[in-house]
Amino acid sequence: MSGRPDVLEEVYRHVLRLAVSRYRNAVRAVARVESGSGVLVKVRVVFVDESFLDVYWSPTGRYSLHYERRHVDGTVYRHEGVVACPGCSRRASDACSRI
Repeated sequence: MSGRPDVLEEVYRHVLRLAVSRYRNAVRAVARVESGSGVLVKVRVVFVDESFLDVYWSPTGRYSLHYERRHVDGTVYRHEGVVACPGCSRRASDACSRI
């Protein structure tokens, strides 16, 4: 298995720290979403207007961000990508549709 399976745990801790320290007025909750076996599969940030951001990160280094505001103004934003790695021509900001 390539990549680091604990990256999503690190993302969760980092987002939780930021939410508490800097964005207390904008963030209502930071939640762990786990599989039935207890494996962390995504981090969800719920904002005060009930919109939310889901962060997915696979052990292979692929990730996606899903920002849902459907109930606010009908919009959904999604970004998919891969992490930059030695020998890889992609940058972290490049979109990837193969997730």
